[in-house]
Amino acid sequence: MPSYEDGLGMERPWEKYNFTTLIIGDGVKSIGANSFSECKSLSTVIMADSVETVDSSAFSNCTNLESVKTSENLHTIFNYAFCGCKKLKNIPVGDSVIVIMKHAFDETLWLENQGEGVVYAGNVTYCFKGSYPSVIRIRKGTTAIADKAFTSGKTKTFILPEGVSYIGEEAFYASAIKSINIPSSVNNIGYDAFAMTFSPKIYGYRGTYAEKHCDNFIPIDFLIGDLDKNNTINIEDATILQRCFAEYIYFDFDIIKNNLLADVNYDGVADINDVTEIQKILAGFDSEKN
Repeated sequence: MPSYEDGLGMERPWEKYNFTTLIIGDGVKSIGANSFSECKSLSTVIMADSVETVDSSAFSNCTNLESVKTSENLHTIFNYAFCGCKKLKNIPVGDSVIVIMKHAFDETLWLENQGEGVVYAGNVTYCFKGSYPSVIRIRKGTTAIADKAFTSGKTKTFILPEGVSYIGEEAFYASAIKSINIPSSVNNIGYDAFAMTFSPKIYGYRGTYAEKHCDNFIPIDFLIGDLDKNNTINIEDATILQRCFAEYIYFDFDIIKNNLLADVNYDGVADINDVTEIQKILAGFDSEKN
């Protein structure tokens, strides 16, 4: 489906019709830019599973659009694709979606209805609402960080799980970020993802995308939190660290001082909060909203 460049006077053949339901037929791989923007009567969109991308502003300002049935093969949603769809209650983001670009779902009922904390669109971290905590742990199963997800945010430390493959453009632009771990699964970091920040520490494993493409990279040669070095994190590690800070036992304080093995929450300081973080990991607790 072709793109219709905004402002160039390109007439869309369906523009004169007041239709309420749109069915994108099988064989269509891309819904072009501005294809259905400003279609005020449109309320329902049904996509065939052949659709892989929704281009910029494809449905922007469709103010009566309420429901979108997505394609199981949709992987990229471009800038402003559904922005301004004020009645949109559900969003077309299935497990296949990896890339969500700038403002794709801004000014929608879906976003308005999201609670405070990290907002997820499917398996993609879309944005944050409310007061920023000092540490955000992105939940397990997340596959990507959307463009501008934490732009101008106040959180200093981010913890990403394995499985995240993409960090979007300007994801942390002009934010207060000081440290982040980048999993070995990350294979693409968008333009200006960390621009206008104060050179955050980037923790990661050797030979990964992060080591090749990130400034201030700090290699991890061990499993952070594995204080007894048995290649797993368990309750014994929490106990060791807790007793260490209570000065019940001697521990390798050079490691503590250097904020490496014991800095489980990557905040640049090894302290009692890391004990809590180990306990959260063991409990399967997601702390992104706490």
